[in-house]
Amino acid sequence: MEGAPGHRGIMRAAMNKFTIEERTQAIRRACPDVLAELFEMQNRLCDLCGQPIQDLVCAALDHSIPVIRFARGPLPIEEAIRQANAPENLRAAHTECNNVKHDKARAEWFARGLNDRAAPRYLDAVELEILRQRATECGRIVKENGLGIHAPGMQAKGGRIMGRIAKEKGLGIFAPGFDLAAAGRKGARIVGRITKDKRIGIHAPGMAAKGGHIGGRVSGRICKDKAIGIFAPGMAAKAGRKGAILVWQDSVHREMMRWHRTPWSAWKKKAA
Repeated sequence: MEGAPGHRGIMRAAMNKFTIEERTQAIRRACPDVLAELFEMQNRLCDLCGQPIQDLVCAALDHSIPVIRFARGPLPIEEAIRQANAPENLRAAHTECNNVKHDKARAEWFARGLNDRAAPRYLDAVELEILRQRATECGRIVKENGLGIHAPGMQAKGGRIMGRIAKEKGLGIFAPGFDLAAAGRKGARIVGRITKDKRIGIHAPGMAAKGGHIGGRVSGRICKDKAIGIFAPGMAAKAGRKGAILVWQDSVHREMMRWHRTPWSAWKKKAA
């Protein structure tokens, strides 16, 4: 049949489709878990329609330039992953808006006026709970299989991306007037409570003695270098005199206690 692709053309098309699917999956697996942060940073408004998002479970992570375009493009897979999941390409949107947008770019979406749409229907408490249960089940499957945000190294990558977004937009600890010292103190108290409750870190069994030995060596080295504490000028003689007094007081105390604990009959026997 004229115009129909030959055997080689069919095989090439199948191979290209397989490669695109693989590239799409690789890009999606590398996507950082930043939906919750974007949801709050956007004041819970959909990036595609501007309407409020009822709940986080009703939101989806939208790629301004869709993943499929990076998967079909000529970029090496590492560069495609980096550009597709760059902070400036990620937005929070209604799940419905995200589905309607499909493979269109954000600029194309607004150029066509598709953003002028009504907000999705508000869900009642039962419907929201069903959605949450489905999301929890999906999260469990993803975690068990080491996919998405649970893939090796993905949590650190997501943290770096959100840190860069917060710094660029002056949010969180980078917000003007943010009291970093107060936040540090609060964080230290929270971490201290967690380590104490879980008996980890300095609260782990045996760590107090080990920490004391290490701290003693470090403190001793600092005191010696700065000539402070027992290494201050004249402290050796003073400490010697004080130590001798303490030893004498201890010996007197022990002797008095021995006298006090000895029964009267024993003293009577000695006197006889």
